[in-house]
Amino acid sequence: MSRKVLFIVILFELTNCATKHSDMEICFENVQSRIKSDSILQKMAYSPIDFYDDFDYTISKAIKEELESNSICSIAINKFLSENNNNNNSITVNNLILFQQFQAFLKHERFNYSKAKDNALKYEAKYK
Repeated sequence: MSRKVLFIVILFELTNCATKHSDMEICFENVQSRIKSDSILQKMAYSPIDFYDDFDYTISKAIKEELESNSICSIAINKFLSENNNNNNSITVNNLILFQQFQAFLKHERFNYSKAKDNALKYEAKYK
């Protein structure tokens, strides 16, 4: 195989690996497109966790629509919940962790699970 062909094959493989999205990222992309409003998505991305209730209906509606039409979200969310049931998280804590993960996705930031869980537990204790 010539160097040129080998280079193209390696470049293709690297590009393919770099653009492969997880099921949760695909789910978030779909939810984002269902919400549609850039102003709501912008507020959602940069609002503190205390404003979660302001977005709960919008997110729930978009996720419900997505779950009804696409199995990717179902697979991703079920996987997330099964992994987090071992941590004895409440539904509220799991929802808040997912919200923060969605926020990180919208901001193109790396998601920090430990920080998100700590924030969710503080929120739950504050509003329980």
